[in-house]
Amino acid sequence: MKVVKKWNSSNYKNKLLFKKAIVFIGGLYYLVSENLGMNETFIFTSDDTGYVYDYNKVGGGMFISMEDVLSNFSNYLFKDEL
Repeated sequence: MKVVKKWNSSNYKNKLLFKKAIVFIGGLYYLVSENLGMNETFIFTSDDTGYVYDYNKVGGGMFISMEDVLSNFSNYLFKDEL
């Protein structure tokens, strides 16, 4: 697994803060997005720029940090995504 990029972003309308990372593993790119206001981190398939075509979650969950996901990425993917 390689972390391609990490950054912070915000949604000014809803005043939400996010931590994001692009991960490359197994020939695929994923966007990891931690919503700091909702205390949740989810994984989405993406392209190499972090653009998400389909917002169906492929991993993550509630009360999980982005650091948790990045430290053991495969364990946080939903079973049918492995």
